[in-house]
Amino acid sequence: MDHSQHVANILTPNSSLPEENIGEDRAGEVLIPSIDDSTLPIALRKGVRRCSQTIQEALKISEWKKAVQDEIDALEKNGTWTITDLPVGKRPVGCKWIFTIKYKANGSVERFKARLVARGFNTILWDRLQETFAPVAKLNTIRIFSHWLVNQDWCLQQLDIKNAFLNGDLEEEVYMEIPPGFEESMAKNQVCKLQKSLYGLKQSPRAWFDRFTKAVLKLGYKQGQADHTLFVKKSHAGKWPY
Repeated sequence: MDHSQHVANILTPNSSLPEENIGEDRAGEVLIPSIDDSTLPIALRKGVRRCSQTIQEALKISEWKKAVQDEIDALEKNGTWTITDLPVGKRPVGCKWIFTIKYKANGSVERFKARLVARGFNTILWDRLQETFAPVAKLNTIRIFSHWLVNQDWCLQQLDIKNAFLNGDLEEEVYMEIPPGFEESMAKNQVCKLQKSLYGLKQSPRAWFDRFTKAVLKLGYKQGQADHTLFVKKSHAGKWPY
């Protein structure tokens, strides 16, 4: 079969549901995007919108439909899966959509977000799944690090890795059902063979931390033995960036 087939190309054929104006009152919902959120008290701004509960409901609303398409596009671009036939004897894990609304500090809507997550609770347990965690920094490490920063009069810099778990490489063979809302445009026995970890999989935290560790070690950092989340590298100037 053609493994270059993409789930991202399926949205239009399978979205025959008519789009609705998100401002309409449907089944008691109050969705009012036409209102300038800044005119409302902050305590009331989040109350004028409700997240979609199902993919069928989401595909009727342009804002959620775009959020779903953006998520699928991002997963495809990341090489998260390939479309293939389900091998005999294999059982795919399920998946579901999670819909959230991101708000700005003033309470107004920043964006509609759809996230596809695997139903990791029904993952077949391999021996390696006994190690599924990603370690977090120990409190003593944070205290010592903070004390060292102040003592050296250094500037603390932080960063956030967007969708970190999606960067982990899977070592296990994992098949996932076609994302809900896209099944009708695929052959009956086709599934997603996961190449990278996905939120919801039991091994995703471990897969992400393994890849992060390898990348940092290649940059010349040394990993702490007492705290595996601590990475240290001495510069030519004799300073110790962490």
